[in-house]
Amino acid sequence: MKKDFLQHFPRSKSDHDAIPFGHFIMVMFWLDGASLDAKLAGVFLYLNNGGPITAPMIAVLLRYLYTDVKDSEIKPLSIQCMKQLGSNENGELNQKQFVEGVKRLIPRDELEEILGFNIVPAKLLDEVNRLPSPELSVTNPRSKLNFQDYDLISNDELQKISLRASRKNWPKLAYKLGFLEYDVEAYQELKNYDSEATIYALLQIWREEEGDTATKQRLREALSESGLDELIPILN
Repeated sequence: MKKDFLQHFPRSKSDHDAIPFGHFIMVMFWLDGASLDAKLAGVFLYLNNGGPITAPMIAVLLRYLYTDVKDSEIKPLSIQCMKQLGSNENGELNQKQFVEGVKRLIPRDELEEILGFNIVPAKLLDEVNRLPSPELSVTNPRSKLNFQDYDLISNDELQKISLRASRKNWPKLAYKLGFLEYDVEAYQELKNYDSEATIYALLQIWREEEGDTATKQRLREALSESGLDELIPILN
């Protein structure tokens, strides 16, 4: 499963076999600190790209787990498994049902071990966590800033930043805000490769997901770290 999981990492444009180091580290930080619910939600999305899980899909997984079991026995086993997980009247599992069903069926300690995803040795992760990081960096997951001292960002300010950033190296800003190369490419396609519309959509997503911590100060820092200092006055 680890091998399959790694195959879903965003790839470098210049070398499809390579995983950008920055993306790898960001995912490792997420795996290191994500809750069980978040990891199970990730597994759900991984299994069917976010679509409902069905008995035939479970049957495919069971064939990998029970190689000696006949196909005629796999089907009823998959149906039973779906019922135990709490499938709906259509015989499907949505994300909430999947997460709650797995937590109900598997003891927490076993689940934590299964979802450990120890791709990187724990000792190495501990060493990375001890590395110094600029306190004000938006990429520092241990930042202790008091964001209540700063104002939140308006749509008008986001639009102005999007317009001017679209003429420059705006993907760098997206990466500084935590988006992966895959995210940027996906939204470019969604927005018909309109740079202004793409960066505006990403900025809105960042603001929505970060909530009260999506402050002017954090965006100023991201702009500065992206080489877009001339856009900072928009937030003054």
